[in-house]
Amino acid sequence: MNDPEIQPSVSFSGLADQIAALQRQIFMLLLVLLVVSLTLASYLYYEGLVFGKEIDTLQPQATQAMGMFKAAIASMPAGGETNFLAQVVTYGKKNPDFAQQVLRKYGINVAPPPSTAPRR
Repeated sequence: MNDPEIQPSVSFSGLADQIAALQRQIFMLLLVLLVVSLTLASYLYYEGLVFGKEIDTLQPQATQAMGMFKAAIASMPAGGETNFLAQVVTYGKKNPDFAQQVLRKYGINVAPPPSTAPRR
């Protein structure tokens, strides 16, 4: 029983060259990924520094605006919100589109405007 030798259809030297080429390609892709990642990280760090400085600059102005708003709310007469709500309802009666979209969204019931059709 003589076993015939099986000849490989692809030479091993060709496979070794292909494997080496794939290894180089993977190494280059990993190197590019590293460079892109470091570039993105440094850019985001720089943006964080810039926005941090802007926040520090704007914080006194924002604090002042919040203080003015709180003072305005505190100086409103009692029942100011019901007066505002009454004005919104009056506006909604004059403008049915506003009443349908905004007032209905927030659950504010408005009586329908009187019809202008003549009665018989």
